[in-house]
Amino acid sequence: MSVRIAYVLYGHDNDSYGLESAIDLRRCSHCGELLERPFFLPNFQLKKKRDVSATYDGYTVVSQRFVDTWRECCGEGLVFTELPTENGYFLVDADRIVEFDAKRRKTRFEKHKSCCNRYSAVAGATPAFLKHPETLNDLEAVKTDIHFGGGDAKHPLIIIPMKIGDSMKKAKLSGLDLSDVLA
Repeated sequence: MSVRIAYVLYGHDNDSYGLESAIDLRRCSHCGELLERPFFLPNFQLKKKRDVSATYDGYTVVSQRFVDTWRECCGEGLVFTELPTENGYFLVDADRIVEFDAKRRKTRFEKHKSCCNRYSAVAGATPAFLKHPETLNDLEAVKTDIHFGGGDAKHPLIIIPMKIGDSMKKAKLSGLDLSDVLA
């Protein structure tokens, strides 16, 4: 029987695209695959403002209220990059990478690109499974080594501790969605 050990952080759609405002995108010279997701989006315009939201191309955006709640819970491991054109809103990422258990989750990897060793799409993220769940702790957020989605929208899962996720739910942050990480 599987037991919940953490949460995947999601936000409701904000009807926006992050990459529209990105500059100097690094792409594979052969197939055009995005090689690195930028975290500086100088002209990003947020169309729907919530405490937690997601762009169509896989960026998670959080409000100052989310950041304050995270810090009140003594959360660690998240990196907040302020959006220059959206006062009080941040892109969120995690410092530490953990291995996702794609075999146990039965994740599908579609159309391997040998030129850049990437896939055009990766499906099957939740419920999430990790290869080494014992490396999680009660305060630190992490991200997966596998990026999920298709095209330019591929992004890692951000995983937050269960105790902090439960506190975030109690804070009634708008747009907050949490999905299970199971052991």
